[in-house]
Amino acid sequence: ARLEQRVHHSNKFDDVNIHTKGLIMTVHAFGAPQTPASSTQVEPPAIEQMIFDGEDVWTGLLPGLRMITKDERAESGVFELDTLGPFITALTLDLLEGPETELSLTDSLEDLLYFSSAEEAVISMDATFGSYLPAQYQTWSDLGTDEGTAAVCVSGAGAWYLRGARPPEEAGHAVPSGAAFECNLEHMDKYETRHPWMKYGATAYLAKADPEKALPSELLGIWSCHYGRLFSPGDELWEEAKASFRSSLGTSVTTRDHLAVCHWIVANGLQCAAREATSKDHPLRRLLKQFYHGTATINDQARELLLPVGRLGFRNFAFTEDSWVSYFSDVFE
Repeated sequence: ARLEQRVHHSNKFDDVNIHTKGLIMTVHAFGAPQTPASSTQVEPPAIEQMIFDGEDVWTGLLPGLRMITKDERAESGVFELDTLGPFITALTLDLLEGPETELSLTDSLEDLLYFSSAEEAVISMDATFGSYLPAQYQTWSDLGTDEGTAAVCVSGAGAWYLRGARPPEEAGHAVPSGAAFECNLEHMDKYETRHPWMKYGATAYLAKADPEKALPSELLGIWSCHYGRLFSPGDELWEEAKASFRSSLGTSVTTRDHLAVCHWIVANGLQCAAREATSKDHPLRRLLKQFYHGTATINDQARELLLPVGRLGFRNFAFTEDSWVSYFSDVFE
């Protein structure tokens, strides 16, 4: 209780640099608590199909990436984020790129600010971001344990990558005896990272499910691309290997599966096809409108704030400038 009272008066986020404060400001602006949106608020299409060009379209450096930046204001009224987004984006970019506040990409570990305890970190995060995050219906309180890591692979984001374990000759490296499943993130091994961060890339191996349980729950080992070796429970660097796996998983799901595939390929492609190839009265256009509503706006913000080297997306991950570009280029090939 005392720690919670102290954090609410002054926590570590009060002492972060100006760049992190800019990020916090952005999260607060975009995630401000408001009445949940509903598809009933999305009005039917109001304009005929058209081919967007010029300032209404952005073509990036990534192969085949073409985004409509013009929102659906003419079709469905003002989209709240559209009025606030450009202002917050410009302000944040000024903080990141101004000559007096430019942040070095080679800061040492000594320059980092640490929480005094895990409890302080949780309370500080909740005090700073709690009311701006979506409602949480499940709490993962044991992600650092072997059981928690296995649960992430089976019931969490790792399930996206879960498959039958390959034998050593196919994997090209050692595999734990008895491995039945693997959560493979070794595709990230080819991308270099900035000093002093470890390379991404790891594979978690799970045993066959216990007959009394429906799902596998035993974590047998983790192959680390950074170290080029297999770690098992009890090894000296076992906790580090698990952290590396979770970091690789979070990075891949966020940048590749969510940002690149869901936003820039699937959602962007859907709205381009619907808005450019169907009339306002076409049944598919009317059906799809609620699903692509807001896509142009949020993608336009992402290509300004997240995609370019040196901006918020790049700084939140460990890729080098070259590997950041090649990482996303590979997704579009």
